[in-house]
Amino acid sequence: MLNAVTIGYNSGNLLYDSVMSFMPDEVYIALHSTHQKTRYSATRIANAIVHTTVVDWQVNRGVSKSWNDGIRFFMEKYPNDGVLLLNDDIICRNDSLDMVMRAIEDHSANPVVGAIKFYGHNDRLSQKVDHGFACVYLTNRCIRAVGDFDENFTPAYYEDIDFAYRMSLMGLREVLVDGVDIVHAGSSTIFNDPKLQSDIYSFHFVRNERYYAAKWGGKRGEEMYSTPFNR
Repeated sequence: MLNAVTIGYNSGNLLYDSVMSFMPDEVYIALHSTHQKTRYSATRIANAIVHTTVVDWQVNRGVSKSWNDGIRFFMEKYPNDGVLLLNDDIICRNDSLDMVMRAIEDHSANPVVGAIKFYGHNDRLSQKVDHGFACVYLTNRCIRAVGDFDENFTPAYYEDIDFAYRMSLMGLREVLVDGVDIVHAGSSTIFNDPKLQSDIYSFHFVRNERYYAAKWGGKRGEEMYSTPFNR
């Protein structure tokens, strides 16, 4: 069973294309704006996938908050399953879904695997990239061991880096799957909103980076603490 959590902001039809390309058995969608095309995409998904939950926040409340809500939603319903986190601009193409599902099934059985990530193409960068947490399957054991995403990272960036570091502290590792045709439109949510783009890079990114360094005693790759704020 594949359960997916995604956040719709201003991606329009990409939200529909993204979710439908992965064909989850059930999907949880958090709407973070009043963008009409994106909201229409959510309605189309609900019409296509019977088990669709749409939570209409209308404002950008931060990635971590809605990821946490979606994960809790599925953990309560399916306490033995993992969860797929998807950006609203990630597309699985050319029959790669079978490979994605096999990778999830195979690696989820490994007790030291916490997150299954995927290589693919980034349209904006025109190159092959690690999609990171833009498309990641978190195993059940990982969710239980690591806990929530830190909601102090807002509205986005560094929440995934923080989660991955905490995962490593629990002895869990990431697996990066190659050979799948998964395309990322390249932060289309941000680039479609000039104000959000400006705010993210001029303020939020820097603030989140500093908070991460304070929390773990150093920047990414230079962490000194094994507990938050060395407490």
